[in-house]
Parts: sequence; structure tokens; C-alpha cells
Amino acid sequence: MECRFQIDDLKLARAFVRWLKNIEQQRPANKTERREFFEFAPSLMLRELIAEMPLKTTKPPQQLVRGSAAEFWPEGYVTTTFCLTVYAATMDQEFHTEVEIDKVIDDLRSWWSFRENANEDTSYAAGFFQRVLGNEPNWSMPANFNARYQRNLT
Repeated sequence: MECRFQIDDLKLARAFVRWLKNIEQQRPANKTERREFFEFAPSLMLRELIAEMPLKTTKPPQQLVRGSAAEFWPEGYVTTTFCLTVYAATMDQEFHTEVEIDKVIDDLRSWWSFRENANEDTSYAAGFFQRVLGNEPNWSMPANFNARYQRNLT
């Protein structure tokens, strides 16, 4: 995908710092929730990256499949792919598991919805990431681990 981006280091740093603060605030005290929290944490990173959007396309994507997510929203696609890559590496390292990605990742309608809803409320980015992992998020509070965890227990 011959595409070029400009990275705003200040925006990237702000997103990372807010993500770390969120991790500290939401980290469960109960160690039995460790794996589920590891599965949830990258959705918070995506939310912060979407909120700051430290990437700006300087050269549009070339030779992409028409109607693909990468063509539609290169910045959103790259930030999502980044979060997925870090998540997969973490799950492999910490739990020796491979990550499965839901087919929603290839559904352009989902990307339209993601972009539109995240423009109104960046918490929807966390919900989209959870959907990509095959989970059904708590759409009323997709960026709240305790709300998600409690919902999954019922």
C-alpha cells in the first residue's frame, strides 16, 4: 500500500499518556481478570489514537482494492492495524495464544459506521475494536472495562 503519512509526535504522546492513565484507572484488582483486561486494553489505545489522530495522509493510497477500508480511511485503518498487531504480539507473549480477527474487519459498512460514530463519541472506537476481536461490546459504555466485564458474566 504505497501510502505516506505525517506523524504528529505531540498528538501521539498525548494519546499514549491518556491510554496509560486509563489503564491505571481501569486495571482490575482481581488477578483472575488479567487476561480479559489484556484483551480489553488495546481497545482503549484505539480510542485514544482515534481521538487524537496523530496520522495525516500525505500521499493517498495507491493500488488498493476499491472499496477497502484502507482506501476509505487510511488513517483509521493504520491505527486499527497497529493496535491489532500489538495486541496479537502481547497475547502470544503473555498467553501463548493466537488472535482471531472477525470478518467485520473487511466490511466497509462497519468502517463507515466506525468512522461516523467515533466522530461523535470516540468511545465507539473501543467498541469497534472489540467487534473486530469477535466480541459484542457494551455499546452504552464500550470503553469501560467493568461495564464490559459485568455484562459478559451474565
